[in-house]
Amino acid sequence: MQKINFENKPSTNSPINADNLNLLQDNVEDAIDEVNSNLNISIQKHIVQASLGKRTVSASSNNDSNFDSTTIVGNKLSVSGNKIIIGTGVSKIRVSMNASFQAANSGVSSVSINVMKNGSSVGQSYAYNSNLDIYYYATCVISDLILEVQEDDEISYKITVDKSYTLHDDEWGVSKLLVEVLE
Repeated sequence: MQKINFENKPSTNSPINADNLNLLQDNVEDAIDEVNSNLNISIQKHIVQASLGKRTVSASSNNDSNFDSTTIVGNKLSVSGNKIIIGTGVSKIRVSMNASFQAANSGVSSVSINVMKNGSSVGQSYAYNSNLDIYYYATCVISDLILEVQEDDEISYKITVDKSYTLHDDEWGVSKLLVEVLE
């Protein structure tokens, strides 16, 4: 770090000019970079948020991973074939998922969501209803699931229901899968 020795007026030995201001800015940026390096902090985030969309899911339909839309930040995760693909140099991720359901009738029913890694379940959330006299609403949540991964691993989801439901991603509920690179 190069030090600037400013002096009060009436001295003209420390004018505010482009050179001094650039040096001050460079010193601040260098200090921030050094702190981040010492703390092993990555400034760049790598995240995929996949919206599940609003649609009907039923016991007889294929309720495997199906993204309505995705938002990708960074370059260590990608999306292909409704799966989030792990990129080079990634060893640990955080996965969160929530799904909001509505059934058109009451009665005994259940819903579950599974986060899948390479086709195998690595986390599950389950909701059960014994009897309601109104529309049945359920939300399944999986939060902060930490997974060890390697390049080309695939993260997806599977929904299991025992009758027809509407999966919501609107004013009635949010249904999303979120993957964030930790290491």
